[in-house]
Amino acid sequence: MTAADRIADLSLIWKQAATVFPYFDRLAFNWDEKYREYIPKVTAAENDRDFYLILAEFLNLLGDGHTCCVFPESLVKETGYLPFGLKFVRGDYYLNSVMPGSKKYLFSKVLGINGKPFGEILSEAFRYIYHVGDYAHSNRLDRILPFLMKPSENIMETEAGINRFDLEKPKPKLAGGKPMTVSMPYEDVSQGRLDMRLYENGVLYVKLGSFLYSEAAKEIAAALSAGLKGVILDLRDNMGGMTLYGAKAAELFISGEFGACKKRRRTIDGADVSAASQILAASEERRKRDIENGLYDREEVERCRKIAAYSYFKEYEDRFGEPGHSAPYGGPCVLLTSRDTLSAAEDFTAMFRTNGRAKIIGTPTHGSTGTPLIQPLSSGGSARICAVGYELADGTAFIGKGISPDVFAEPSAEDFILGRDTVLEFALENFD
Repeated sequence: MTAADRIADLSLIWKQAATVFPYFDRLAFNWDEKYREYIPKVTAAENDRDFYLILAEFLNLLGDGHTCCVFPESLVKETGYLPFGLKFVRGDYYLNSVMPGSKKYLFSKVLGINGKPFGEILSEAFRYIYHVGDYAHSNRLDRILPFLMKPSENIMETEAGINRFDLEKPKPKLAGGKPMTVSMPYEDVSQGRLDMRLYENGVLYVKLGSFLYSEAAKEIAAALSAGLKGVILDLRDNMGGMTLYGAKAAELFISGEFGACKKRRRTIDGADVSAASQILAASEERRKRDIENGLYDREEVERCRKIAAYSYFKEYEDRFGEPGHSAPYGGPCVLLTSRDTLSAAEDFTAMFRTNGRAKIIGTPTHGSTGTPLIQPLSSGGSARICAVGYELADGTAFIGKGISPDVFAEPSAEDFILGRDTVLEFALENFD
């Protein structure tokens, strides 16, 4: 790639973010100044790997989970893949999947790599990917860590001993641990693709791994009955999808028309931008005189400042369901959430939280939702930039924090080793 190509891609990211990103009023820096700061960085990049790391760092300045740089698949394949997968458990990272010949390390805590404490490795990775405290989604870590490793002869220190590894090409098939289960007997009542179980205490369990399945609401509806003691909707590994699919499922539990979140999006009008530029270009003395003459007021000047700072928004509330709609199930309901509950799954969680329709058990959600703009780059990758801002209907911020559960419950490393789902066990006991 030429220097001009690299500047063009950086400029495209800067421009699109300035057009749609909904949180500039929450940032402690000027986006235009950062853009100028990164121009010499991209031109000085020695290779495509370094260039894409710089783009990832630039986008990650926005601090949003739906805003990121997606590296070209050719570059990912050339770099290689980790021979393991990571799981965040109670503040530490464990190996929850490994190569078939490395099972002695399964669910051992990672202490360090290549002589660095793992905390230092994470700090470096967090320059490029969204995180909340020490937590980052495993998919993001799996994608970025190979770019911070050596191609071969890496040394990982774990509680189970030293694990030497090379980056793998192609992407390997990894072996995981035991499936998480509970001891209570159940009947499989699946109607199709969804995992649905009726436990012996009369509680229906529904696993919702994503909201990419258009028939999910129909399958759940077919399993609902008046005799149920309760329903558990498991969102702990739900990576999102289509919010409208989630809303159709929520309508089975929430009557009438209902909301979930307050939203905001950028409003850009050419005439407004032009008028704002003229007002702001005037001297303070000229603006004072214009205000005294009634041409505009101080509120209009403030609005112009917001337009110039990319922080003038339209705010509104989402709406789902229909007036007069009667939900087919009105009994007790529990949502299970985790840090891997994200995007449309957080929209779904917000529907139940806002309407007081379920008890939420687990850990805070991921803290990232909002329709992303997807911008292809000339160099083969793409940029994803959040275009819709969210907070709960009562004004509670959850982006970058997560939606807090009503009852905190988190499995331990030992639970994963034994394959014991203590969170589901606790939820089932909630109906006793």
